[in-house]
Amino acid sequence: MRKTLVNLAITGSIVFSAAAGAAVQKTDSAVVDLAGINLDSRAGQQIAYVQLQRAARKVCGSTQLREAGSLSSVKEAKSCYSETLDSAVENLGIAAIEKLHAHSEG
Repeated sequence: MRKTLVNLAITGSIVFSAAAGAAVQKTDSAVVDLAGINLDSRAGQQIAYVQLQRAARKVCGSTQLREAGSLSSVKEAKSCYSETLDSAVENLGIAAIEKLHAHSEG
């Protein structure tokens, strides 16, 4: 799966898009509104990071076998989540959130 992220600094939103590469392409997206969050504070950074994680889960689907339906779907969802979250954090460009993300992967 290939992920694209657009950072809309003016609106304070990040748009996630996930496209499944195959004969049929499916695109899902989620908007994370970071307006009103103090990204200079540790608490604000954690709130923003949790919102990015939730959006990545929404875009990529369940990593639970019972919900995903097959092991290949679980594997695809996990890969999608990881790539989407990595891209979101990188494109947001806030060093403290990048550090938080690196420690959570750890």
